[in-house]
Amino acid sequence: MSAHILFCSCCEPVLREDDGLPGCHRVTVATLLLKAARRRGRRLQITEWPGGDVGSTDLKVGAPALAAVLRGAAYVPLAPVGGRVPPAVTLPWGSRVRLRAGAEAAVIVTGPAYVRKGYWALEVVEVFQGKAAESTAEERARQLLRVGYRPRSSVVVR
Repeated sequence: MSAHILFCSCCEPVLREDDGLPGCHRVTVATLLLKAARRRGRRLQITEWPGGDVGSTDLKVGAPALAAVLRGAAYVPLAPVGGRVPPAVTLPWGSRVRLRAGAEAAVIVTGPAYVRKGYWALEVVEVFQGKAAESTAEERARQLLRVGYRPRSSVVVR
């Protein structure tokens, strides 16, 4: 049996300065849930929406969209709401997406997708270009996972 608990409308956890872990209240709630699950011998996993395994993918975009991202846009428009939901909507925090517009390309590290002005939009955490773009983006994604975006699980001890 599986259950889902959805809470918090924060866009993302706010990092505390003391230990580097996210300071959003959902971290406190997640920690309490994990402790309760351990005490009861239950398996529980806490995952930031949309969850899943971090990966990488390519995404064709128009030249104006890529130019906007390179100028600092906070999101990449994907498709109008009401049509087919684009696969990129389900990418978990820290995924790497190579944006391609003709011969131009950039790699972004993503946050969750959301709806903005009638379009599905993919959050841009950071943008990388050049020969080291892939490896630099991968390192940045690992940093995100280290500070609280990685799934956390209870350990069942019997």
